[in-house]
Amino acid sequence: MDLEVILTGSFGVGKSSLFNRFIHGEFSDKYYGTIGVRVNEKELEFDDLKVNLKLWDTAGEVNQQKVPANYFESKDCIVYVVDLNRPFTFKNIPYDLQYLKNNSPGCNIIVLGNKLDLIDEKRLEEIKTDKLGINFDWLVSAKTGENVDDVFLSIAKNHVKIPK
Repeated sequence: MDLEVILTGSFGVGKSSLFNRFIHGEFSDKYYGTIGVRVNEKELEFDDLKVNLKLWDTAGEVNQQKVPANYFESKDCIVYVVDLNRPFTFKNIPYDLQYLKNNSPGCNIIVLGNKLDLIDEKRLEEIKTDKLGINFDWLVSAKTGENVDDVFLSIAKNHVKIPK
């Protein structure tokens, strides 16, 4: 079974770091902006099933209207990434999510807060109690790997309609 997932969000939120952590099990502190899009695959196995997950890593844009619309076509899931340590990346969330929903009807959209390793307990509590007005589906750290594999495994399980 095949599954296509795209990472999108503002520049510098850690999309490429998440891509590298999940696909290659690696992390680098060096920042290299993605030009265009990168695509790679990883096979996931669970419950006697195999899912071939194709992951797209897009260049970061201030708003999603600047990402070529055809990147979102035929995707099974859109992972909208936000930097938990940089509140200005929260600014466009409602607008971007509406844009993504309008242009990818029926597509599963996940809001993922990255860089969990960089926030303090006070900020974490604000996020968990929704004091910021943002409903994050997942909080992860590409640097430490915390929850990264779990996100993609959950996406795959939901895609094949297997209860978690």
